[in-house]
Amino acid sequence: MPLQYKLYHHLKEEHEDTITSLAFSAHGTYLATGSLDGKLTLWSMLSGRKIHVIITRNNAILSIIWIMPSENHLLCRLANGLVISIHIHDCQVSVTGFAAHSGSPVEYLATADHVVVTGAHSEVFLWSHEGTGRAFLYFLSMLDYAKWTQLAQILPPPSISVNHESKVVITSLAWAHMKYSERTLLVAYLHHGILYVSFPLEWEATDCLSAFGMR
Repeated sequence: MPLQYKLYHHLKEEHEDTITSLAFSAHGTYLATGSLDGKLTLWSMLSGRKIHVIITRNNAILSIIWIMPSENHLLCRLANGLVISIHIHDCQVSVTGFAAHSGSPVEYLATADHVVVTGAHSEVFLWSHEGTGRAFLYFLSMLDYAKWTQLAQILPPPSISVNHESKVVITSLAWAHMKYSERTLLVAYLHHGILYVSFPLEWEATDCLSAFGMR
């Protein structure tokens, strides 16, 4: 029996270019859509209406990820190397960001608890968004926002005879729960295999980590 689909909402007349990504919040309350036109749009799934539009000045939005299990915090990676953090506060939205990779598109983004990992070309950085600061944002209100701290850089894997002339290129990032570690990062490379990086429970900012979490 073929699957039966029912039109729930028709979301239109917002993006002016190709939609590159979309993501539902943890309980399906919101839908976030991003486009090459540099707009991030938040939609209410109850009403089907847009509730907020964030414009990034023509910096294409490459992907969107919600910080689970939160219904009010999401991240977007941009083509200019920035990662922006969006907090929804009732009728208000606060937007902050940081330069994850200087001048290079943020190609990969993954989260685990309060740790965010970003990847671009051969670079992999880990960031913390624990702790809050205070800032004047929309409507001149004082709102909380996350402080971003670089925790570590994952060093590129060593080259061997079959790939010593090949560029180090990241193809995927993912968090996993392994037998001996509940926080393991998998980094896949085009020519250099896969790294399994296990992390300590406590961090020292700006560590450099190689495979298996060794400093």
